[in-house]
Amino acid sequence: MKTTRDKQTSYSYKTMKSPVGRLKLVASERGLAAIQWENDDPKRVRLAPLVEDENHSVLLEAERQLNDYFAGKLKRFSLRFDFAGTEFQKEVWRALAATLAAWRRKPSCWKLNQERSIAQPPPNMTINSESLRESTPDL
Repeated sequence: MKTTRDKQTSYSYKTMKSPVGRLKLVASERGLAAIQWENDDPKRVRLAPLVEDENHSVLLEAERQLNDYFAGKLKRFSLRFDFAGTEFQKEVWRALAATLAAWRRKPSCWKLNQERSIAQPPPNMTINSESLRESTPDL
């Protein structure tokens, strides 16, 4: 997979126990890059090379927040992320982030389409790539 990075980024990982099984947390110095399930296909997230680091600051913070979430003490995460992907993938992530941000700001203006199990914006709301860039963090 071709990414938009110019140079090779190094990634560290650590594993943690959770109520949903063992999780493999992967991060660079820029932020959290992936969370893999215990029996996840290692080819699903291609972020080589990976080096185990139990003391990586991003991984420790991700583990702390996940533990708090599973314990019911945390509802919203505040982690830095390292989004590595193609421009198309980043555009999809921006759209998802904008949709979630809009949902948080005014959930009553959204209606849930029960048949398709998706949230639909109100008819007067326009989501385009320019508005996504303005309303979401850089990916």
